[in-house]
Amino acid sequence: MHTPQLHGHKRFRKEICECLIEDKSLEKLKVGEEEYGDMKFINFGRILAYYSEKLCCVSELHERVTKECLYPEFKEKITSVTNGISLDWISPHLQNLFNQYIIGWENNGDLLKNLDAIPDSKLLEAHHLSKKELSEQFLEWKKRQEVVSNFDEINIDNTIFTCAKRLTEYKRLDHFLKLIDFFPEATFVFAGRPIREWGDKFLKSLIDTIKNSETSIAYVLNHDREKARYIVAGSDVGVNIPVSTSEASGTSWMKTIVNGNILVSTPAGSVPEVITDGKNGLIVCDDLSNLREKLEEAASFTRNGEYAEWIRNSISSSCFVLAPRMFDDYISKLYS
Repeated sequence: MHTPQLHGHKRFRKEICECLIEDKSLEKLKVGEEEYGDMKFINFGRILAYYSEKLCCVSELHERVTKECLYPEFKEKITSVTNGISLDWISPHLQNLFNQYIIGWENNGDLLKNLDAIPDSKLLEAHHLSKKELSEQFLEWKKRQEVVSNFDEINIDNTIFTCAKRLTEYKRLDHFLKLIDFFPEATFVFAGRPIREWGDKFLKSLIDTIKNSETSIAYVLNHDREKARYIVAGSDVGVNIPVSTSEASGTSWMKTIVNGNILVSTPAGSVPEVITDGKNGLIVCDDLSNLREKLEEAASFTRNGEYAEWIRNSISSSCFVLAPRMFDDYISKLYS
């Protein structure tokens, strides 16, 4: 099960199903019947839950929401394996450092828990190189007219805030956008495909802000895996503020911490399983009442002598979010 949101649990009018499905199969659909007023629907998510041996969610919070809100009648079947990401989301410059100082890390993510062997200067240098690469790629994207921005070149001495994800309502990026002018010395890079009407409206608002703001803001078009890797690796601060119970797991925040960036996030999806406020990330209240405060904290850490420690703490906690752990959990929980 990949989402707690209703769009991921398809419902169709019963009369439509009766027109399209053979009579002998209709009997099996009765377990999915739901009534809303005078209308009857078939919930195909409930049908799949009924006929499945196990239901696997993608974070502990997703499991709890599914048991309590979506399918409480099937809670004995419901478990979870938290999502993970592939190793190639880690910047090449950090990978080179790990190869030099932490032999075997790619086969044993637990080795990343201790980065004491790597000097602060090396961590900062690797991060600087990633920011430089992002700046160079940004110029290439500008040449190909794949960027809308109010500046020509990324100043890598600025704090770089990034938000590369689907532009959809529950991600609440409009709240983030409203605070941008409080950070005139920072650079903000957005990317992601607009989803439905809300996404289109947000994108228009973002473009208007780019045109009228004195803060450096960019929106990268044609967002894909290659662009995302440069954006994530070259970021200082990754912003992730969805409604907590609307996020199944989230992986953009995982890409933030494996690159040693500062994560500013609500306790959404799988975030609470890894992030401790003030240690390896900054937790925003779900009502976003302290969002500006946490963004200011993050910006200050990038400008003082604590940044290397943030890089170290973020990476040290990243072993849990890597795919090898996820595969091990699938085997032990579902296939053993």
